[in-house]
Amino acid sequence: MIIDYTGRILHECATAGDGYAAATINIEALREFRIDSKFSNCILDLRVEQYKLICDALMAMGGIYPKNLAMKEPPRRHAETDAIFARVVGKLVDLGIWTRPERDQGRR
Repeated sequence: MIIDYTGRILHECATAGDGYAAATINIEALREFRIDSKFSNCILDLRVEQYKLICDALMAMGGIYPKNLAMKEPPRRHAETDAIFARVVGKLVDLGIWTRPERDQGRR
């Protein structure tokens, strides 16, 4: 079975024996989704082996997301939250964990 980054089944092999599944995977669309989506946590979809490498690199940069943001202040507005999200995405791109889509290659 091949499932895309949104959970949609692209192809499923329905046989009980040997078989194969094939589908076109749009890597550029995946990159755009990772950069643009404010409601997805792609880190949760990683293989276990990747966590230590990514966490070590992110901790060296001060962590992935600021902690306790609403502990002493009211929750932030969308624009403020979007700015924090953009910084988090920038960290992931700087570390080479994510790749910016072609349309954003010059952007930081």
